[in-house]
Amino acid sequence: MFDSYYTSYTAQAEDSGAETFNILGWNSSYSGETLPEVEMREWLDHTIARILEQSPGRTMEIGCGAGLILYRVAPHAELFVGADFSKSAIQSLDRYMQTAPEKYAHVRVEERVADDLTGVESDSLDTMIINSVLQYFPSIDYLLRVIEGAVDKVAPGGRVFLGDVRSLPLLDAFHSSIELFKADEHTDCDTLRQRVQTAVERDGELVVDPSFFHALQGHLPKIGRVQIRPKRGVHRNELTAFRYDVILHIGDDAVPADVIWTDWQREGMTFSRLQEQLAAAAGLQEQLAFSHIPDARIAEAVRAAEWLSRDDKPQTAGELRQLLQAERGETAVEIEDLYRLENLGWQVEVTRPDSRTDGTFDVLFTRAGSAVQTQTQPVLRKERRLAWHRYANNPLHAKFARSLVPELRAHLEAALPDYMIPTAFVVLESLPLTPNGKVDTKALPAPQQARIAAEETYVAPQSEVEQTLSKIWAGVLGLTQVGVHDNFFELGGDSILSIQVVSRAKQAGLHFTPKQLVEHQTIAGLAAVVGTEALADAEQGLITGDLLPTPILHWFLDQQQPEQHHWNQSVLLEVRDELDGDRLAEALSQLLLHHDALRLRLREDGSLYFAESEAAALLEKVDLSQLADAEQPAALEQHANRVQASLSLTEGQLLRAALFDLGADKPGRLLVVIHHMAVDGVSWRILMEDLQTAYAGQPLPAKTTSFKHWSEALHEFVQDGGLDAEISFWNRMGHAPQGLPLDHEQGENREDTAKSITLQLAQAETSALLHDVSGAYNTGINDLLLAALAEVLTAWSGQDAVRVDLEGHGREELFAGVDISRTVGWFTSLYPILLEKGGANDTGAVIKSVKEHLRQIPNRGVGYGLLHYLRGMEPVPAADISFNYLGQFDSDRSETQSLFGPAEESKGYDRSPNSIRPYPLGVGCSISSGQLSVTFSYSENLHTAATVQELAVRYLAALTAIIRHCQDPEAGGYTPSDFPDAELSASDLDQLIARISAKGK
Repeated sequence: MFDSYYTSYTAQAEDSGAETFNILGWNSSYSGETLPEVEMREWLDHTIARILEQSPGRTMEIGCGAGLILYRVAPHAELFVGADFSKSAIQSLDRYMQTAPEKYAHVRVEERVADDLTGVESDSLDTMIINSVLQYFPSIDYLLRVIEGAVDKVAPGGRVFLGDVRSLPLLDAFHSSIELFKADEHTDCDTLRQRVQTAVERDGELVVDPSFFHALQGHLPKIGRVQIRPKRGVHRNELTAFRYDVILHIGDDAVPADVIWTDWQREGMTFSRLQEQLAAAAGLQEQLAFSHIPDARIAEAVRAAEWLSRDDKPQTAGELRQLLQAERGETAVEIEDLYRLENLGWQVEVTRPDSRTDGTFDVLFTRAGSAVQTQTQPVLRKERRLAWHRYANNPLHAKFARSLVPELRAHLEAALPDYMIPTAFVVLESLPLTPNGKVDTKALPAPQQARIAAEETYVAPQSEVEQTLSKIWAGVLGLTQVGVHDNFFELGGDSILSIQVVSRAKQAGLHFTPKQLVEHQTIAGLAAVVGTEALADAEQGLITGDLLPTPILHWFLDQQQPEQHHWNQSVLLEVRDELDGDRLAEALSQLLLHHDALRLRLREDGSLYFAESEAAALLEKVDLSQLADAEQPAALEQHANRVQASLSLTEGQLLRAALFDLGADKPGRLLVVIHHMAVDGVSWRILMEDLQTAYAGQPLPAKTTSFKHWSEALHEFVQDGGLDAEISFWNRMGHAPQGLPLDHEQGENREDTAKSITLQLAQAETSALLHDVSGAYNTGINDLLLAALAEVLTAWSGQDAVRVDLEGHGREELFAGVDISRTVGWFTSLYPILLEKGGANDTGAVIKSVKEHLRQIPNRGVGYGLLHYLRGMEPVPAADISFNYLGQFDSDRSETQSLFGPAEESKGYDRSPNSIRPYPLGVGCSISSGQLSVTFSYSENLHTAATVQELAVRYLAALTAIIRHCQDPEAGGYTPSDFPDAELSASDLDQLIARISAKGK
């Protein structure tokens, strides 16, 4: 079986420098060791050898990339032209060749796509090379266009070489091998077969049947002979075992030799018997030919696929492995063993010419020096050509199905009762028909075997790691189950929830970073990279001493608010069960000792430090049970305002709580108030979990990196120039558009003049926003929320662009050695962004514009504040509006959330009425109870309620329109950030896609 790895291989350009590229291979051990570099070198050497079997003459390579083929073949060519769609690749090659202009005088490189051979004359080339890029073509039709162009440009006597073609007949065996390797001993084989079929259906690369190239002979008369050869190599990996090379000989109409083919398996041949026959044929026969020889490199994978497709398959993966072990015989042959027989005076031609799924190949031995023409085909069949799409998979099929199925389900749900909605949807290329034209129901695939969309395919977790991750994801996302191939972000996950996942996994003994979750977005992928050893050691004792202020703390202190102590965050909770006040007070005390940020203090000189402890009571009990029901809300708000104003930055107590008794027959209320300097949105999630854990008498999870250590590491990193490369980016943000309109200016922008308007998005649209629409433009929820804001603000202001200050969670991975997944503190990042409409009345253009701007921001904006406050970079003038997406607050359905629920009463003023509001307008979004809430906050001194109400309504309408647009099957598209290595501009990419689309029609 085969395991996966990434490896880098360095190709030397004769006496030149090196170019490096990455290959994804499927590797097994050889001689007990994994030898990736040796395998890659062997792979390249065999490819070069096949290309150089005859003089390359005038050569062109499509997809020259880093120059692996160019550097090795160009010295042997009369003329060499390298073409690639990547501007950066072409520029890199050109720069290198300029260092030795005489050596590469006959070589030129050009930026062009594979099917664009404009300017290349017909019959002007001897060799055309298309190596290791074919699998990235979007369709068989595109491949056909490329080959049509290549054949036209090659003169008679020349050839077209296509290397590393993935084999469609072996695709099932390939994925069977992978899935069997990953499965544990107890995995059910029915489940395993479903995983294989899902992997086949989701394969996003072009995979081609070898018989396609023979069918080309009837389509392109210039092709005289076709050679199809399995890849060579002693190592067992995907590059050698499941791929092949093709040589299309132009104008070479060789007639097959009259040779008798021996069926290897029918005659019971073995390698030793072959050697005997070759020895006996010495001087007597010019050629020997054998067909249907099992390939030792893939024989076990083929048998695994065969067994999994049978009704009498073994019960478990362990039983299947035992069966495959017992079936190993002597008939399978290593291809390299056959080539070694050339030392005995035989020319060896190995081919896998047709649509065999058994993985066998043919071999023709011709005596060296013989006048008999070598021919690698047993029979040159003149069979009727199929439709072109029958010769390959459809790489875009799975993506299409994932977008189609949710839309189809939503459409039916709107028109039909629940009991009439299908439980499964199966997307087929076409419906199977009977001879009289009716649907052949017996030929329809079973739904459980053909589901493609993630929503329709559930593959249960098998290993202990997968089961643990599945439980954590389900808890954080509020789902009943999560399959190993479900995508975290398509299920509704976001960057904030990813931190929760990392935190809970750490408690379960699984260690990974939020960045790894972004890189491996399924449980199957993540399970392969998680570790069981801590990523960073954290001090578990009480943290005290001075604190170097972080950027957001600098920002707050620079505000010089008139009442700094009253700038809080708070929650008011409904108490679902009767709480013991003493136990609750003790639980709060444990939080104070465990989370150092809650003991933060401010000295008179403005410096910060962590105190050891405090004696003041954290919890007070407020009895409102004697008041009438109608009087309780106002009384509760009055006490809440008192608690909100009671914190102290200098003398201590950044945390206070109040437990309200509303009467024996009513649930109580719990108010928790924390100064903002000690807490942020992510911290609240940690604290609420820990409060209930401590109340239950259980020990709190281990600490992660302290806020103090994090701050010191930030300062050191920035002072050492770790973010200096970002300075030029932020300096370009300095040219600001005009400010947003004001209705009037009647006084200061203070909290006592603040009002807010909150609107909610419908549950159906919220669900679509979380789960269904991200795939259209490869966006996250933040992209779409900001795209709607761009539409509203540009229309309101009459400007093409508007500056907005964006808040982020700030817990970005800037350097190794820290883990802040469970660290409480104020980490928020605050940075400017530019929202541009992108195109007149074009929703797609707005989405693309906002997406591209956000993707260009380095490290999600965390560097802006660090460079300004810790490096002295000039700040960008503050915007007139701030935006903050706080994430999902009620998705978690785990038992730790059972004590509390949201309360409806007022929790008082988080900020002093005398505080100065930082922005004229603020927009905050969050999701709770399955609905997106959007709050516009404003000052009566600056804007009227009518203005802000209209803005809020227009924003919700714009967001709804964006959701509807993304659900349209015709919507969607790529942007340059989807192809980061290509260095394409938006216009270049649009032209490229338009050109490809036009040629596909």
